[in-house]
Amino acid sequence: QKAVELNAEITAALAHRAEQLAQYNDELTQIERERKRVDEDFRGARERVEAGGLNQALGQILIDRRSQLPDLRQYGKEIAKREDRIAEASLSQIRYREEQVRLRDMDEAIDALSVGDTDAQTARVRAQLKEALTQRRALLDKAVAAEDDYIRKLGELNYAADQLIAGARSYDDFLAEHLLWVRITLPVGIDTLTNLPSAVAWLLSRAGWTEVLQALV
Repeated sequence: QKAVELNAEITAALAHRAEQLAQYNDELTQIERERKRVDEDFRGARERVEAGGLNQALGQILIDRRSQLPDLRQYGKEIAKREDRIAEASLSQIRYREEQVRLRDMDEAIDALSVGDTDAQTARVRAQLKEALTQRRALLDKAVAAEDDYIRKLGELNYAADQLIAGARSYDDFLAEHLLWVRITLPVGIDTLTNLPSAVAWLLSRAGWTEVLQALV
């Protein structure tokens, strides 16, 4: 009975892993799509700046693009969670492999299960145990392979997320550098040109410098 229950547990674990792998495939597709979007936006922004320089209109577009950057802190948290899952799966895989070693000697494994149980000493029960343990060996092979796939997929997700984070950070640095120029550069209008001669004359006059020095003191 115990052997059958253990087989049922590992069968359920395999089904759960299959569901997780399907979900992670979808997540990987989403991350790759987001990375591609960020890279294309970055390339387009760089080409626009290089081709025509930076002006207020383009600056507003870059501000909008910056607001659309992914939440890198959230991606970082997800990477940390996946690292924990990889560690847990690695431990599960170690336990599966240890059990595989124990089941190499089928008679010894049957003896271990039937210790203290006189009913389990009969030929009929031992035959049932052998069948259940034979099935378990096959399930363990599948479980080890499933953990391999699971760990590999988590690694692919983290690699893709790292690539996305690196690209988004480079894009954010580019935007920050050029948006700083937009913020400190005011548009020159007719009022600015009209008042420019008098402003320069005032600054060069003795009275102008006196007011400046008084303001600084």
